[in-house]
Amino acid sequence: MFRSPVIASFLVEGLRADLTAEILLAALVSYLLLVAVGRLLKRRLGARLGRVYQICAVALGPYLAMVLLRVDVPGRRELGAVAALLGSGVACRLIDQFFWRWYFEERRRAAVPKLVREMTAGVLLLAAGLLVLEFGYGVRVPGLLAASGVVGIILGFALQDSLGNVVAGFALQFGRPFTVGDWLLIDNRHVRAVEINWRSTRFITADDVQLDVPNQQIVRQTLVNFHGGNTRHAMRLEIGLDYDTPPNLVKDLLVRAASSAREVLDQPTPSVFLKEFGESAVIYEVRFWLDDHRLHAAAADAVRTNIWYALRRQRIKIPYPTRQLHVERAHKPLREHLESAEEQRASATQQLLRAQPLFQSVGDDHLKQLVIRSAAHHYGRGESIIKEGAEGSSMFVLIKGEARVSVLHGDASTWLASLHSGDCFGEMSLLTGEKRSASIYAVTDCEVIEITKPLFAEIFTRDSGLLPRLSELLASRQMQTEGIVQAAVQQTGVLAAKEEAYRAGFVDKLKSFFDL
Repeated sequence: MFRSPVIASFLVEGLRADLTAEILLAALVSYLLLVAVGRLLKRRLGARLGRVYQICAVALGPYLAMVLLRVDVPGRRELGAVAALLGSGVACRLIDQFFWRWYFEERRRAAVPKLVREMTAGVLLLAAGLLVLEFGYGVRVPGLLAASGVVGIILGFALQDSLGNVVAGFALQFGRPFTVGDWLLIDNRHVRAVEINWRSTRFITADDVQLDVPNQQIVRQTLVNFHGGNTRHAMRLEIGLDYDTPPNLVKDLLVRAASSAREVLDQPTPSVFLKEFGESAVIYEVRFWLDDHRLHAAAADAVRTNIWYALRRQRIKIPYPTRQLHVERAHKPLREHLESAEEQRASATQQLLRAQPLFQSVGDDHLKQLVIRSAAHHYGRGESIIKEGAEGSSMFVLIKGEARVSVLHGDASTWLASLHSGDCFGEMSLLTGEKRSASIYAVTDCEVIEITKPLFAEIFTRDSGLLPRLSELLASRQMQTEGIVQAAVQQTGVLAAKEEAYRAGFVDKLKSFFDL
C-alpha cells in the first residue's frame, strides 16, 4: 500500500512528459508550417515579411499547439497576445507592400502620403489590442469605447475638414477624374493639375499662378476635363450678327476666319452653328480644335480678331442692342468737312496709284473712277490676303500697313520681299486670269483697295490706247523677270524681236480675258 502514491506520482510525471513532448512537437510543426508559408509568399509574390514575421511565427507556433491540444498552461494568454500584436504588424507590412505600393504607386501612379499609411497601421494595431483585451483578458471593450467616445467626438469635430479632405482625396485617387498634366475648368478658371495629394490638389494657371484647392471643394463641383483621355479637344465661341446677312454666307466666312488662326488645328476643321435668334442679333457658335490647352487664350484671341476683320471686309455688322434713339441731322459745315476728308483720302490714293508703272498709262478721269469704285478692305496682322495657287481676277493696292510676299518650296515657305504703302500685287491675275503666283500675308494691320476685272474692263472699253500700253509694260516685266534684257543688251535686233513677241502675246491674252 505504501507503493501506490509513488506509482501514481510516476504515472503523473510520465503523462506530463508525454504532454510536453506533444506540445513541443506541435509547436515545432506549426512554426515550420508558418516559415514555409512565409517563404512561399516571398517566392511567389515577392512578399518581404522580415524579422517581424519570424518572431510572430515563434510566438504563434506554440500558441497554436496549445490551442489544438486544448492545453491551458501558464503564459498561454500572454503568448496569444504577443502573437496577435505581432500578426497585426505582419498584416500592416502586407497591406503596405501590396495595397499602397503595388496597387496605388506602381499600377495607378498615385503617391500615397505617409500619414495615410501610419493611420492604417494604427487602426490595425488598435483593433488587435482591443481583441486581446476582450477575448484574452475579459476587459469590456464597449466600455472603453464609450469612455473614449467623448474624446472621439471632440476630435471628429476638430478634424472634420481635414478628414473630409482626406476622404475626398481617396475618391479622387480611386475615381481618377483627372491626372497630373490635365487641363481643367474649375470655378470658371482654366488650370492644369500639377500634384494630387490626399488633403489638397495643386494647380497652375496659364499665367503660372499656383492654386492649392482642398479636395473636398473639388469633389463638390462639376469638373470639366479638357484632356479626358486625349489632348485634342474643341473650344466654342459665340458671336451675334446682323439679321439681314444670309446664314450660309456667315457660316462660310466664320469657318475661313477660324481656320486661318495659327493655333487652331487644321483637322478636324472648324465648324459654325446657328445657335439661336436673339433680340437684336442672330447668335452663331464657332467651334474650333486645339491640341494644347495652354494656348486656349491665344487661340480664342486669334479667332475673334480674324472674325472682326473678315466681317469688316464683307460689311457685315455686329449689331448693338436695339434702342430707340432720336438722331439729329449733321449741320452743313460738318457734312462739308466729312466730304472734304473723303475727297482728300481719294486724292491721296490716286497719287499712290499714279506712282505705279501699271497705272501711268491710265487717264486721270479713269484713275479717279478706279479709286472711287474700288472696294477697301482691312486685314489683321498675320492674316492671308491672297494665297499662292488660288484663282483670282483682281489686284490689290496696299494703302496702309506692311505685307510680306512668300512662295512655297516643297513644304517650306520662303520669304521674297516686303510690301509697303503704295505697292501693288496680284496684277497678273487681274490682267490675264492666271493663278496667284505667291502668297501675301499682313505683317501689320493693313488697308488695301481691290480692283476687280469688271471695273478694269470698263476702262479698256473707254480708252482704246490702254491695251497696247499695258501690253508693252507686261512684256518689259516678263523680259526683266527672265533676264533677257541683260543677256541681249548687245543684240538690239534680237531684243526688239523678243519684246515684240511678248507684247503681241499679252495683247492676245488681254483681249481674250476681257472679251475685247
